[in-house]
Amino acid sequence: MIKAKNGLEVLELSQSAQPDLIILDVMLPDISGFNVCARLRETSDAPIIFLSALGDDYYHTFGYRVGCDDYIAKPFKASILAMKAKRMLGKGNRPDYPIYH
Repeated sequence: MIKAKNGLEVLELSQSAQPDLIILDVMLPDISGFNVCARLRETSDAPIIFLSALGDDYYHTFGYRVGCDDYIAKPFKASILAMKAKRMLGKGNRPDYPIYH
């Protein structure tokens, strides 16, 4: 796992590290996560999950328009984020628990 402090660092690190999954906040200290996402989409097809305190439908749909794969509004359950991340990485296609009918 690699952490970035701001949007510019996300862009720099994504070029050298080529991540399998990017979890991105919308409200970054230097540039908007929406702008970061749009710029990432120019060079990367890694799945992007937005985490944001901006929960309105407008922000959700805008996130998808700039290229995110999922948008999760805060507060959120860590278990849901983990499951979505596993699915995007192709590791969550089968349940790891018995299915009861």
